[in-house]
Amino acid sequence: MDDDESMILFKDVDIDFNNSNITLIRNIESIHQRFEWDCGLCCIVSILRWLKRIDNSCNKNENIENIYQILNTKSIWSIDLSNVFSELGVNHKYYTNTIGVKIDHREMQFYKDSWESDSLRVNNLFLKTMDLNPSNLHLVSSSNQLPIKYYIDHISKGLPIILLVDSCHLYCNICKISYKNNFNSNNRNWKEMSVDNQNENNSKIEDSIENEDKDDFCGHYIILVGYNYETKEIIYIDPSSNQRFCTITEKNIDNARMKSGTDLDSIFILNQP
Repeated sequence: MDDDESMILFKDVDIDFNNSNITLIRNIESIHQRFEWDCGLCCIVSILRWLKRIDNSCNKNENIENIYQILNTKSIWSIDLSNVFSELGVNHKYYTNTIGVKIDHREMQFYKDSWESDSLRVNNLFLKTMDLNPSNLHLVSSSNQLPIKYYIDHISKGLPIILLVDSCHLYCNICKISYKNNFNSNNRNWKEMSVDNQNENNSKIEDSIENEDKDDFCGHYIILVGYNYETKEIIYIDPSSNQRFCTITEKNIDNARMKSGTDLDSIFILNQP
């Protein structure tokens, strides 16, 4: 991994922090990902720095390198993140609809290149969790999944959530772009779709997002950190964005988190600094 500190200037965001209708965990840093694969790593380092479970006097890249040594993989699954939290004593609940790997994902382009090595590691980590930290693991299903209100209530307590989404269906109302993944086995490139008039085009964007090819999946981790009760928007940190915060409608976040490939994965942090 590159040892140079990434110098990212985050843009100001159009959020009224004095608005009583907004709940927000303000002091979680946004760490910009440097590679195609390290969004989950950036999210977990952001949380660990917020909790002061790692040395905040180090530059962020040192923290990233140290946590990467624990992960020991560039193909990061949610159980990898949960395992790091467990090893560092962070109380959390990991919600998923699958124990181990889901065999249906084997032919997905996003998963297939590292499937064999991932399968062994992921299954072993689930066995480890069920043996040592079974209370961290919580099963959900498509018919009995967590409603968006559950996420909002958790955020409102000042507690963040790491969420796995399909980035092909992730639309930020502040960035005014829809992240569309142009994926092949060696590269992932973001395309931007400009929005001239947000109110006029939101419904068109939502329709296009819903009609994406089901096989066009690209997993991406974000941190849910706030909610606007007036506009009914989730506020989140996206490691791929140069915005300090992003916002998304309840409909669009549900769409992004429920796509095939996400396994409905989310990690609810239970500690505060």
